[in-house]
Amino acid sequence: MNTESKRIYYGWFIIAAAGLGLCFGYAGSMVYSFSSFMLPLHEEFAWARRDIGLAFSFMVIAVIIMSPIMGVLLDKFGARRCLLVGTSLFGISLSSMYFLSGDIRHYYLMFFILGLSGTATTAICYSRLLVSWFDKKKGWALGLALTGTGIGAMIIPPLVQAMIEAFDWRSAYFLLGLINLVIVGPILFKFVFNTPAEKNTFPDGVSAENESDDNKLLHMHRGFSFRQCMRQSVFWKLLIGIFIISFAQAGPFLQLIPILRDVGLDASVAASTAALLGVALIGARLLCGYLMDRMFAPYIASAFLAAPIFGFILFSLNPNIWTAVIMTISLGLAYGAEFDILGFFCSQYFGRPAFGTTYGIMFAVYSGAVGLAAPLAGWSFDRFGSYLEIFQFGALGILIGVGLIVTLGPSPELPLQDRA
Repeated sequence: MNTESKRIYYGWFIIAAAGLGLCFGYAGSMVYSFSSFMLPLHEEFAWARRDIGLAFSFMVIAVIIMSPIMGVLLDKFGARRCLLVGTSLFGISLSSMYFLSGDIRHYYLMFFILGLSGTATTAICYSRLLVSWFDKKKGWALGLALTGTGIGAMIIPPLVQAMIEAFDWRSAYFLLGLINLVIVGPILFKFVFNTPAEKNTFPDGVSAENESDDNKLLHMHRGFSFRQCMRQSVFWKLLIGIFIISFAQAGPFLQLIPILRDVGLDASVAASTAALLGVALIGARLLCGYLMDRMFAPYIASAFLAAPIFGFILFSLNPNIWTAVIMTISLGLAYGAEFDILGFFCSQYFGRPAFGTTYGIMFAVYSGAVGLAAPLAGWSFDRFGSYLEIFQFGALGILIGVGLIVTLGPSPELPLQDRA
């Protein structure tokens, strides 16, 4: 009997560590907490929602700049080193928000720095890590680990709200940074390794009898170069589709707490309702990853990504508490699939040799769409007094983006690159 089957595959520890890092990294501590800090900052500094939202754009610009660089670093040095350095710098930067001054330029500068450091704590690094440890089960592995962002979406808004109410918004930032420094960082240092070969095992924990140790890394050399990826239509369909869908979803997502407050919910109830997005995200992430391993992935992904069309239209026609809840859940379903499909499709269509670079470009484009949407959503409210316009245009954008994803076609036969 193969000895690999007699012990727990170490890849499951990788999944657990990745889930924790994603929960409290850039996505959890910056993206999912953003709307929770909006009103406290407005009350203390009298900054407009539009101006506060612009900070998110500065952070996204930093992510756009850093994502392709991070992708190259991942392909060259592996995920472990990038994660350890990035998590430490991100935690320090986040805690230093405690000293934020009333000069909004300071706020913008800090968000730019948090974008640069936080890029190493995003799905770019963790997806690179996971597709190194899993092959046949990569959809399920990505789904499991990326539920960390779903847990973050579920627990971070009420956690931050509780911190703000118990202490203040400055202490909330400080404590989020401390979690990354004293909990996440040491766990990554203890448990994260770049490939199965470093723990004397094979991808998925399964190997054929008499297979050589050299083949433990064989899957890492199967795929296209980055230049070859760019010559394929699927690359551009995925790139454009993700941009349009992300742009359409980001406005309602980043303004979620104010949107919920505007339909009559108080601060704590709005935070708890926003947590429903995390619940939907977790369920979608697990189910989408599981199904993509077993069925035609573009159809599965498109079904989840299209969910907000219904929620957006319903809310724009009749904005109230119940349609806001439906909109929140539908948004969570789409976000649950989005990062699953990026990692899965980059691996499935392009392979591992240029995975970091390819994913880095995709993530930069995704981040660019979010950065454009953030101030536009605030501008829409300041100009029209409501968010209805972003829901109407958002539904149309998602429909166009999903139309591109659904036509990606079957995955190709991946070539074996020179291992010299």
